[in-house]
Amino acid sequence: MKPSTTIVLRDRLSKANLLVLNEQFSVVEMAHKLEVSAATVYRALRVNGIAPADHDSVYHKPELSDILTKDVLDAHLNKEGLTAAEVAAACSVSVQTIYAYVERCDVELPTRAPRTTQPSGLNSETIRQLYVADGLSVRQVADKIGTSHKALRDFMTTNRIARRSRSVRLDDEAVSHGYLAGETMQDLATRFGCSVWSISQALERTETPKRPGGRQ
Repeated sequence: MKPSTTIVLRDRLSKANLLVLNEQFSVVEMAHKLEVSAATVYRALRVNGIAPADHDSVYHKPELSDILTKDVLDAHLNKEGLTAAEVAAACSVSVQTIYAYVERCDVELPTRAPRTTQPSGLNSETIRQLYVADGLSVRQVADKIGTSHKALRDFMTTNRIARRSRSVRLDDEAVSHGYLAGETMQDLATRFGCSVWSISQALERTETPKRPGGRQ
């Protein structure tokens, strides 16, 4: 039986093994031999209280020390308002490297307001107008205000906006008649303000044969 990945990594990153490897190889070389990332090796060394022999050469390269000075980082992050990711991209290094130098140079990061992707239309007044007054479906409302269906459902639950009972408002016979007249399930879902799945269920309840493939 093949051992689990966790067990294999635990053996590879044991303190005894790391001590031996650290005497002979750099962090990058150890990572290659252990088939893990350099960051994983570095964390394992730190957890086991082992100072990497090539700490300066791997994580604090001399050329980066000249570029990522305290003044430069402070200017980018605080005066220019760049994010750590933007500074990392400009310097062709990882975001982790930027944060490592921020800590090393004792640069105080600015406090930024958390970004939000919540659309302006995601508010109780708008949702009640579209869903309750206008009679749009959850899917239609979500598409209209530019959010996900799940986000809208969660918002409605949190703000106690009751959802309609699909089975009560859906006229199975009307759905069947429309489908037999040539409307697609998507057309019917739009007309009745429900999901395609609800239309499919209505067709099954009325034992309406579905068209094979193509325009359902």
